[in-house]
Amino acid sequence: MLKRLLLLILVSVCVLLIILTSFWLNLNSNTITPWLENQLNSQLPRPYSTKIRNVETRLSGLIIDRLDLHDSTTNQILLTINAAALKINPFDLIAFQQIGYYAELYEGMIEGDLDIFPDKSINMKISDIQINRNPYIRKTNLIVSNPQLNGEGSYLFAEKPIGQLTLSLDRLKLSGKSDHTGLPFEFPTTNIEWVKSGLSIDDDTLELRVSSLGDFSANLEGKLGLNWKALSKSTLDLALKGKLDSKYESGLGFFKEILVNYKNTAGQISVKIKGNLNRPQVVRN
Repeated sequence: MLKRLLLLILVSVCVLLIILTSFWLNLNSNTITPWLENQLNSQLPRPYSTKIRNVETRLSGLIIDRLDLHDSTTNQILLTINAAALKINPFDLIAFQQIGYYAELYEGMIEGDLDIFPDKSINMKISDIQINRNPYIRKTNLIVSNPQLNGEGSYLFAEKPIGQLTLSLDRLKLSGKSDHTGLPFEFPTTNIEWVKSGLSIDDDTLELRVSSLGDFSANLEGKLGLNWKALSKSTLDLALKGKLDSKYESGLGFFKEILVNYKNTAGQISVKIKGNLNRPQVVRN
């Protein structure tokens, strides 16, 4: 009797799995593509939106063919993900309520896990993304090298979101031409060996720490009061301390004299940055 019951349960489970698998594999991409697009857009701040070319279901999960992140006001593409996938492993989904994912962009990769219970959260690892392949960045001609971005982080999707992110960028070379910087004067080309940053978000507060080594070796830290509805109006409370390489500083021309007003008694640049993102105010600290 027990053997029959176990056999009946096993057969029922197998039949159920076959039905679910068949249903999953036969989902229409014309239906699932706009559904996933709407789900992503519901999580984004208002100025941004996504557009997905196509979504297909496979035994291994969900395959996304090209995803573009747009600035909703200008419809300009800010970021392109060439391919992405949600790796839906039945064991991980049942035991850990977890879905794996990866995204290929600019010759690099973002990968990690999505936790869907009890809270929605994401963790990620960022590997070898060549940021200067991004058309939005590249058309500025500001970066004249091919730096690679690496990092890791996590984010909790909640009414009061919490997240952490560490990033590193190496071999960064910046143009000093006024056509590229938008400034009325020219700088020498700026060489930065590395930039490292740490960010943490708690509700509407972002704590920021950035350090660099190179022609401009600096430490920046402080807080941003985030305005999720209009990020450009987010408030700043930052402190910057740094020192210029002597050879680089000698090539700054008259701008070198302006910097004297922002140096402390030790000869370091030391400033406070207040105001908001679209109108920062810089004063000597």
